[in-house]
Amino acid sequence: MIYILFVLIIAIIIIGVFFLFITLRKNDETNTKKNDEIIYDIKKNAEIVTSFFKDGYENKDFDKVMTYMVENYYDHSPASARSNADAVAILKNVQNIFSDVKVEMLDLICEKDMVSARIWFKVTHTGEYNGIPPSGKTITYEALENFKVVNGKITESWGYWPDKQIEEKLRTNETNETN
Repeated sequence: MIYILFVLIIAIIIIGVFFLFITLRKNDETNTKKNDEIIYDIKKNAEIVTSFFKDGYENKDFDKVMTYMVENYYDHSPASARSNADAVAILKNVQNIFSDVKVEMLDLICEKDMVSARIWFKVTHTGEYNGIPPSGKTITYEALENFKVVNGKITESWGYWPDKQIEEKLRTNETNETN
């Protein structure tokens, strides 16, 4: 009788451990799935931001640029785009002011869903800019921009563009192709 009782207790312990193991495993799988949703592909995010600048400013492929952003893209800078269409309209306006745009990504810093970029521009002034008539000058400047990238699309940005520095370079009598 003691033997049977001992076997039953061992069997109950084994079954309990088995169910505990199954329960813990299900929790691990659930946590993994939750964590997978939060995994950020920072390399892909950096490529999206780089492509946004190359295609938007150098290649003038505005249809492609539209695909890099969500439809309700929100720009927190003074440019104030409130959609991907607004952002493309701003890019087209830049092309009317500056031609021969060259872009170089100097720094890209990625963490989670954010990409910070320092971008070098070389442009030729061929349209009116803030009241300054076209000068034909080639100038360079750097801009800073932070992007939020969610599920492979740019959703928001915060930017600093050196408008005063650009104006100063365009107003001077000298051509400035270096910073």
